[in-house]
Amino acid sequence: MKTISSSLTSFLKYWLLPLWTLFVIGLYILLKDSEQFQFEAMEYFVLWLTVDVVIFWNMFSIKEVSIDDKQLYVTGFKSKEVIPFSDVEYVSGSRFHYPEQVWFRVKDKRIIVFLPKMRFSILQFNRHPMVEELADLCGIEDCW
Repeated sequence: MKTISSSLTSFLKYWLLPLWTLFVIGLYILLKDSEQFQFEAMEYFVLWLTVDVVIFWNMFSIKEVSIDDKQLYVTGFKSKEVIPFSDVEYVSGSRFHYPEQVWFRVKDKRIIVFLPKMRFSILQFNRHPMVEELADLCGIEDCW
C-alpha cells in the first residue's frame, strides 16, 4: 500500500488551529500594554477569528489517502473506508493554493479531499501531478 497523502496532513488538520490560537493569544498578552499596539481588543479578535475560520474551512474535510493496485483507502478521524477505483467519477485539484489539495468524487456523490505530497514551485499554474496519476489509475480520461 502506498500513501499518497502528505505527511503534514495530521499536523495541518489537528494541530495547526490550536497552535495558531495559542500563538495569537500569547501575542495579544505580550503586546496589549504596548504603546505601539494598534489594534483594539475587538479588532484583534475579529482578525484572529477570520484566520481561524479560513484554517478550519480548509482543513476540516481533509482525509488521509493510500492506494494499492485496485482501490483507495480513505482514513478520517474515526473511520477507514475502502473505495474501488471504478467508483471514482472525477478527479481534480487546486491551483494557486497552499497547501495544494486534490479531490475526487465517488459514485454516491461524496467529495473526498486530501493533501498530496508537497511540491515546491514558485508559480503553480498546473494542478498537482497526483491529479493526473489518480485519474489514470481510476481510468478517467478527462480530469477537471
